[in-house]
Amino acid sequence: MLAWHLVTKDQDYSFARPSLVAHKRRKLELATGAPARRSNHRLPGAAYNDQQRRNEQREIAEQVERTYRIFVAHWQATKDERDRTYMAEARDGHDLAPHDPDDPGGYEAEAMAIVEAIAGNAGAVRILNVANRSALPFLDEDAVVEVPCVVGAAGARPLAAGDVPEHARALIDTIKAVERATIEAALTGSTELAVKALALHPLVPSVTAAREIFAEYRQRLPVLEERFA
Repeated sequence: MLAWHLVTKDQDYSFARPSLVAHKRRKLELATGAPARRSNHRLPGAAYNDQQRRNEQREIAEQVERTYRIFVAHWQATKDERDRTYMAEARDGHDLAPHDPDDPGGYEAEAMAIVEAIAGNAGAVRILNVANRSALPFLDEDAVVEVPCVVGAAGARPLAAGDVPEHARALIDTIKAVERATIEAALTGSTELAVKALALHPLVPSVTAAREIFAEYRQRLPVLEERFA
């Protein structure tokens, strides 16, 4: 699998040791009939003959690989916790197929697509949450919006959405007000603002329903009970 990715994507192995790679490449060249080279300058593979350089490069590669293993272990633990908690609740019996813990779908697959687009400067179009800039001109530049973006080496650049129908604009403005009230409630620990954020949402029919929803979530989630004590 590793060799397939390196060949098809034309990229170097991230943890390669430069002197070892140059040494092996030169051995392959000589084995296939390449002429020997003499030079007063150090050739690329010559660093491999320096024991100290080899040890330094080996140590760096080992440190990077250890860091990567720790990163993957933490990611897997987080993913498992997510699958056991709110993702399991979101499925709520509607996902009849067995859940494959190794399936990189969902957010993981989207994240990898973004990483690949940035690393390869692909100019891929992905729907992402980014600063608005001027994608939706009726919102301020710093508002976070979910819009198509061109993703390349410079990051994600939102595309202009063009004219938005009046009814859609009204809904976007309302949801943005919900999000901002939610953030303010979280930062201040204000129960009043939390209920207001819920009540503003188009799917919540009344302030009374908003209070009931928030009270139930406080009972179910200790972190909310602690924050809004």
